[in-house]
Amino acid sequence: MSAKVCLLVPIVAGEVDLPLLKRMAARGPVGMDVQGFVRVPEGDALLFKDWPDMAEGLACIMYLKVDKAEAELLTGETDLAVAATKLAALGPREIVLTQASGVTVYANGRIFQAPFTPRSLAGRTGRGDTCFATYVGKRLSSSPEEACRWAGAVTTLKQERPGPWRGSPAELKALLESRERQA
Repeated sequence: MSAKVCLLVPIVAGEVDLPLLKRMAARGPVGMDVQGFVRVPEGDALLFKDWPDMAEGLACIMYLKVDKAEAELLTGETDLAVAATKLAALGPREIVLTQASGVTVYANGRIFQAPFTPRSLAGRTGRGDTCFATYVGKRLSSSPEEACRWAGAVTTLKQERPGPWRGSPAELKALLESRERQA
């Protein structure tokens, strides 16, 4: 089986281990959401804890997705650009950082940003997965800057309705064009 990229997006620590991560990386580029390595179930709670194999694991990753809280946990930095730079130094080529207001991407030594501007938060659940999948999917054919713009726009639209994004290309195009006019 071949793929242009494999996305690993576990929910909690223990679902994907370091040996599996290494096997996947040996087969091709890997995108990974770090939540499944730092979210640790303890009793009825989910706690954020350091990832003991972080340096070795991140060395296997091409695209890394973290949210603001995870970036701070892993780097000790509250500035997203600084956190992204530190994470990239461990191996991932591109970092996708999400927070309530939008997405920040670090790629090729540059920072790109796109806002989330939903009219409603009815579909907030799953915005990180939507953002990451959109970014990596668009990167297969576009620049990091363009993929970041798309990720911000699709995630904006996704948050307005519960469930997965089922919007149309016309809806996405209209939002992207509206943002270009405002810039």
